[in-house]
Amino acid sequence: MKENYIEFENQFRGSRESILERLDQYRGVLTYIKEEYPRAKALDLGCGRGEWLQKCQQYELSAQGIDASSSMIKYCKKEGLNACKGNIFKIMPHLKSNCYSLITAFHIIEHLDNDKITKLLIEAERLLKKNGIIIIEMPSIDNIYVSTDSFYLDETHINKIHPKLLIYKLGIHGFKSTELNYINGEAVEEQTHLMKKLFYNVGQDVSIVACKKITLPKLRGEKGITESIIKYPEKREIISEIDLNLENSIKLLNQVSRQIEEESTNRETQLLIQADQLESKINQQADQLQSKINQQADQLQSKITELTIKIELTENLLREQIQSIEKSFILRIEKKVFYTIKVILRKTKRIPNKIKAKIPKQVKSNVKLIIHKLSSKIYRTKIFSNWTTATKQRRIVNGLRLLGGEWIAQTISQAIYEYKQAEANSKEEKSINNTTLRTTDVLLLKRSGNSKRYKEIKKNLTQGGIEK
Repeated sequence: MKENYIEFENQFRGSRESILERLDQYRGVLTYIKEEYPRAKALDLGCGRGEWLQKCQQYELSAQGIDASSSMIKYCKKEGLNACKGNIFKIMPHLKSNCYSLITAFHIIEHLDNDKITKLLIEAERLLKKNGIIIIEMPSIDNIYVSTDSFYLDETHINKIHPKLLIYKLGIHGFKSTELNYINGEAVEEQTHLMKKLFYNVGQDVSIVACKKITLPKLRGEKGITESIIKYPEKREIISEIDLNLENSIKLLNQVSRQIEEESTNRETQLLIQADQLESKINQQADQLQSKINQQADQLQSKITELTIKIELTENLLREQIQSIEKSFILRIEKKVFYTIKVILRKTKRIPNKIKAKIPKQVKSNVKLIIHKLSSKIYRTKIFSNWTTATKQRRIVNGLRLLGGEWIAQTISQAIYEYKQAEANSKEEKSINNTTLRTTDVLLLKRSGNSKRYKEIKKNLTQGGIEK
């Protein structure tokens, strides 16, 4: 990896021109060294491709570089820079004390373990002059992208050291004043998103400038030697900014929430008022509609009452008329029936007394009983109360016809015939001859109007041996 490290830097660290531009931020330190020490010497530990050595040449400083990579040294010599190959921990102990005005260590701390870091600081304090300056750069653990991603891109990185711990070590090894700056941030133009600021605006590298004096020296114009360094905020500052923005956002949100709540309350009050007005209006309309419905219902009820009264009057009138018709019709039927019975009785009275005398009392009483029952049956049954259809009318008329004089005449004739037969069979007939008997029977049958029955009686009389 050491021999091919130059290819690694060319691909991942950036171009030589970009690194030279980035190192120009240390022009205050270089100007101070040039003004304070005209013949100053600088030592660059881990010089790499020699960008810092070239920057020192621009300020007419004598700079010596040390690196363990042969390819790096070869590249530096090709560029005409003073660099030698070797292990800094083997070379530094052989260098003269207090002979360097400037010692730099750009991105070598992360390649060392803690013991070697301590040795480097001890040797640097020994080699620096009283007013000399040391510059140390290393990856920033505050940058989330660096500490979680790009740091592990270089497999020779073994140590992520906290900048405050390095400052502490500088202090205990003779460096009384130090200044920490976050540099080389990936600034995004018009960057407003706070989380993006946390990723990009925090410097990717840490720069520590230290010296043995109590305070860092200044330029002749009273400017600080680190004023030219492009500084980026640390993670805490971004987080504080985020917290402040969040707090402001929460305050604004609370304010907006209160305004919304007030507007909501006002709106709710207005809606309640409108709802009350609408409810009262609806109630008024409902009352008007109910009153209108009640009026119409009353009118309808009065009409229904009038119609009911008219219907009742009509029903009473019809009932009276029906009753009157029924009474008159019943009266006419009764008169007809009694007239028929009267005729039958009258015809019965016309029977010769001789024949009447021969009629048993039982037969007479039976005939009277039949006529009486017929009359009482007509009186008792209200056969005309449901006189509605023509069919019922025909049935009633036919029934009356069947209950008329023909039936009564037949009954009387049959009774006389049976009585005469019984008398002939017993051979007790003495006072009445056959001719008179036959003449009487025939007369009764003719009056009854039943020709069929007449033929039967005549046939029976002939078969009985009675001749005219």
